[in-house]
Amino acid sequence: MHSRIIIAGGGTGGHVYPAIGIAKELQLLDPNVDIVFIGGTAQLESKIVPQNGFQFLPISVAGFPRKLTLKWFSVMTKLFLSIVKSFQILAELQPSAVVGTGGYVSGPVLVAAWIHRIPSFLQEQNASPGITNRIAGTWVRMAYLALETAVTYFPSDAVMLTGNPIRRSISTVKRSLGNYEKFGLDPDLKTVFVMGGSQGATAINSLIIDTLEYLECHNQNFQLIHQTGEQDLQVVMNKYDESSVKSLIKPYFDRIEEIYSIADLMVCRAGGMTISEITACGIPSIFIPL
Repeated sequence: MHSRIIIAGGGTGGHVYPAIGIAKELQLLDPNVDIVFIGGTAQLESKIVPQNGFQFLPISVAGFPRKLTLKWFSVMTKLFLSIVKSFQILAELQPSAVVGTGGYVSGPVLVAAWIHRIPSFLQEQNASPGITNRIAGTWVRMAYLALETAVTYFPSDAVMLTGNPIRRSISTVKRSLGNYEKFGLDPDLKTVFVMGGSQGATAINSLIIDTLEYLECHNQNFQLIHQTGEQDLQVVMNKYDESSVKSLIKPYFDRIEEIYSIADLMVCRAGGMTISEITACGIPSIFIPL
């Protein structure tokens, strides 16, 4: 009988991509391992996970409101139902282990694993863990951490400092004329890649579009690639339309490794996975902590 592993996490690329990285490494260790993902309905992971060839099972769950509102009632109802759904999935699939990579969607799955007494583990990408990983860290067998600053949030006998699991493709795509042509960019210009994470960052988007007028005089020397996120896409595009700076604007890049391969400079949010990926690629970067 082949082993089966459940991986749960999502909401943002910072939780989804380490999960995919883990899954692909597990497949290299054991080509017969059966890996199943559990994630949020209509969330980023519902698209990315199947694109990477893995089975995806959705659950409906919502994050906790930042303040006391009536939304808590619907959130708690969804949380309870998502735990029940996760319990049923684990009862049916009987996995050997469950791995959580953070995001509120991983919480119900880790709770269900605890009820079933299935060995569970988590991976934390950031210096300061989110609430889901902090809570789950009290019962998982091991928490695998990217940064030493996160050690204090978990039991001392259940932590291991490993760094972040990045996909091998991140650092293996080489700069090529084909990638410039694919994105309609000029290989003779320096390329600056602006990114606020998979969901974008309004602060970074605003900073860049407010700076465009001062960059006009240098527009023969560089070009901009800007990943905006869905929320600010139209506002950002409108500003670029008024500028002579050569640019490529998209809400999200599915194969970000292709963009990394042609980037000469990054201006980006200082997220844990972003830093790990850029470090692996050796791209000079300006990090903005948000």
